[in-house]
Amino acid sequence: MKILFISESYGSTLFGVAQVLTHIIKYCSAALFESKVLAYSVDDVCENKSLVKQLPVYGVGMQKNSLGRMLRVHHRMYPTVRKEINSFDPDLVHVHGVLTFIQVIGVLGSKGEGVPVLISPHGMLEPWLWKQKGHLYFWLKRLYWVVVLRPFLSRVDFVHVITNQESVTLAQEFPDVPQVHISNAIDLVEYSSNQVAPDTDHFLLFIGRLHPKKGVDLLIRAFKKASVENVRLMIAGPDFDADYTAKLKALVERLGLSGKVSFVGSVHGDGKSELLQKAWCTVIPSYSDVVALVNLESTASFTPTITTTMTGLSDWQEGGGLLVEPELEPLTEAIIIACNWSLEERMQIGERARAFVEDRYSWGVIGEQWVEAYKMIAESGKKKYE
Repeated sequence: MKILFISESYGSTLFGVAQVLTHIIKYCSAALFESKVLAYSVDDVCENKSLVKQLPVYGVGMQKNSLGRMLRVHHRMYPTVRKEINSFDPDLVHVHGVLTFIQVIGVLGSKGEGVPVLISPHGMLEPWLWKQKGHLYFWLKRLYWVVVLRPFLSRVDFVHVITNQESVTLAQEFPDVPQVHISNAIDLVEYSSNQVAPDTDHFLLFIGRLHPKKGVDLLIRAFKKASVENVRLMIAGPDFDADYTAKLKALVERLGLSGKVSFVGSVHGDGKSELLQKAWCTVIPSYSDVVALVNLESTASFTPTITTTMTGLSDWQEGGGLLVEPELEPLTEAIIIACNWSLEERMQIGERARAFVEDRYSWGVIGEQWVEAYKMIAESGKKKYE
């Protein structure tokens, strides 16, 4: 079977969708599927560059809010995509994301060649993301989606949902499109099977993009309110939104937490693994997310997490994690509970969390779901288009 993936970005050092895609392709390779990726942003350390075709795009070098950079399109993108579909001759096309023209072009090109299409919105249509910037932004974004994008993207054959919450949203946005429900997953092979004791200088850890949806400001306020002794808060992640990062640092100063809260920037590879292993607990207080991968990465490292009901991890407490509403009081209480664990309790919860993720969210389990889904979509395409 041959699968063509279309995404804005691809590579293991990039965040979000790019990381998910690298793992899907790795599992497809193990299942003897042939893959190819079309993307316009590819990291410099991308493995197997022969399977990646970098698409032309306007906006490179332009300012962040420029029209060219926001639209992410190019006059040669459509013929390039159509040519790649024709030459690769895939059994199906898997489009990732929903908010730029690369997805529209991917769907139109696929339908033009009679190839079935699966689309993964990756939580990009969740209402909180659009509402948090005010009513004007919400309605402009809604107009852009309903008038410009949805008429084309709704032509897909299947839509992929990650959580039950997202399933409800996508049933409204794609009312006539069947859903494929598959969670995000973690590759446990990439993580040590030996548990490491947390740092004696206890610290809570946040890792992720510094974006409003991640709730880092909420975490800082809850950490202050919890007033736990001899525990630090470490915040790791890129300045995805410079204004938001500046507000976070100003909040730390205003609350008098400069000596207890540190911003360490982006972390990758061994540095990231070490932080995850040595943290007392990882805290991911997202307002909107679809199984934030760092929850899985942390528990794969034997470190339990505190996360919110908005990540879609409704079963998280079964594995020893703490699940709260994205509000100040419940998050504060969870931080106090975690910081009062004994070392023995912390180690036992870490072991339980690791076993839980292996049973529910590992690629050994989720990968098989993708294989079966791809086979079903390819077969449905043969019946529909032949």
